[in-house]
Amino acid sequence: MTKKKFFSIVPKLLLAMAAIIFIHISSDTAFAGTVEPSNDYSTSDMRNIQAELIETGSVTLVPGATYYLYTRLPVQSGWHIEATGATIIAETYTMLNFCEKAGYEDLVNFSINGGTWKCKETNGLTNGSSFKFCHANGITLTNMDIQNTNYENHSIELVACKNVLVKNCTITALGTPGKKSVEEQLQIDIAAKSVAPFMSNYPGGSSLYDGKACENIEVNNCTITGCRAICANYTPKEKSMLSKYHKNINILNCTLTGKTSEALALFNTVSSTVSKNTIVTEAPVKRNSYSVGCHFAYFGKLAGKGTIKITNNTIKGGRQAVHVYSHSTTKFKKVVINNNKLYCKNGANNALLANKDHIKKLVTAKNSCYKW
Repeated sequence: MTKKKFFSIVPKLLLAMAAIIFIHISSDTAFAGTVEPSNDYSTSDMRNIQAELIETGSVTLVPGATYYLYTRLPVQSGWHIEATGATIIAETYTMLNFCEKAGYEDLVNFSINGGTWKCKETNGLTNGSSFKFCHANGITLTNMDIQNTNYENHSIELVACKNVLVKNCTITALGTPGKKSVEEQLQIDIAAKSVAPFMSNYPGGSSLYDGKACENIEVNNCTITGCRAICANYTPKEKSMLSKYHKNINILNCTLTGKTSEALALFNTVSSTVSKNTIVTEAPVKRNSYSVGCHFAYFGKLAGKGTIKITNNTIKGGRQAVHVYSHSTTKFKKVVINNNKLYCKNGANNALLANKDHIKKLVTAKNSCYKW
């Protein structure tokens, strides 16, 4: 080959080599972070998902594929799981953070998008909470279909969490509810031993019981069905924690159904917006306060200030559609109940009960009340 001919083909060779390198890099980049399913009920999926998260902080599951978690997946700060179109079947709890630090610092900026999350057992998880987050800040759960917990347990449990978004999710309890069950599918808890006893087994131990409540929790455009759909809890068995309170718990554009108790119960919550929801409890009137559609109540002396807004909802209940009441000397600072359609099995006149003796400033306007 002459020098002239050799040098004439060099650019073509370089171009071909560049193309091969580009294709290789592009291929690797396109599938970076993607974990293929093992297609068997083994430990492989769990190990592979966890390894990818530890290495890169992000994992993508293959749409249309099914993955198996043989035990709970321990999660860490900064991780993201992209599960759109995938099905994940859990042997036991789905995931949690093994909490070491209190004060909203243990799990920071964690997110899941998509996925159908199921349980191996037909009637769902029978002991505990499926997605359990403690002392967390910045949790985002979007576009998930969660159907892996029975009526007596919780799909999502938030203990001392703030800045949480649950959006475009469907959460459905499995099996049959007990006639007197009060368990909720989305549980909002205080860092207290009486309501979160499992934290004593975490690395942080007793230091995790610092009384922190939840704040800045938004549930938006979700459909949730349970004995209760959503509940923000207090500590009836731990009097020293009765002064702890949640704030900025906002429920927007949701469809909430309570099978045997309130659809929405927010206790010791000093500020909240409940707007543009359909909230229905199927509990009979004889269940008394548990048959209320939307229930706000105070227990203990609360120092927090804020406004409760219940606006533009359709709410159906047994004893009342809406009930706002204080069981202590602490009064609600301001309550606004406007533009709601309220249905009550106990009669239209009982659809709304917000006692002025328990509220410093009460504003009600344009509520339509009906016998249900």
